[in-house]
Amino acid sequence: NIIESKLESVDKEDEREKCVKFAEKYIKNREIDLKTKQKLYNHLAGKGFDYDEIAHAWERVTNGRD
Repeated sequence: NIIESKLESVDKEDEREKCVKFAEKYIKNREIDLKTKQKLYNHLAGKGFDYDEIAHAWERVTNGRD
């Protein structure tokens, strides 16, 4: 169904944006290094985000530098 697929894509984008916001808040005033990355992954996974969402958020908040 077209409506259901559109709703799913919107929900997925909402989840990604939530994940990015949590990541921005988490790494604020922290050094961007491997330890922070690992802790962020654990923190966001604990909130129920999946690996792809977390990886996307990490890329966004660090602008690809790591």
